Amino acid sequence: MFKQLYDLIKQLLSLARETQQNKAEIKELRQELKELTAVVQRLAYEIHRVSENEGHEREKLALRLENELLKFERRLPSGNPKRKRRKLMQLDAHHNQLQKSTSNTVFTDCLVAAPAGPQR
Repeated sequence: MFKQLYDLIKQLLSLARETQQNKAEIKELRQELKELTAVVQRLAYEIHRVSENEGHEREKLALRLENELLKFERRLPSGNPKRKRRKLMQLDAHHNQLQKSTSNTVFTDCLVAAPAGPQR
């Protein structure tokens, strides 16, 4: 009977020690989760910023192309209107293709919610 009581007390102490260890591990895991969440939020914000910057760069490129088209139109000889029209149509098609590519965003569709700014 004393052996059974001793075994029960031993088991109880063992379970109490394991419970304390588990509580400490859970606390550590929660802290790691908070840190990882902050990192993911910063990465999502950075991806959003990169996507916006890329969109602006594509828009600037399209505006440069449009500017060059306008310059080119002024330099065209007034001789053959069919030839001039064909070249303008080709350049305009290329310009439209670039404008379509500026409307496509790469990362914003995959982000569910990007934070408003970096979390500190």
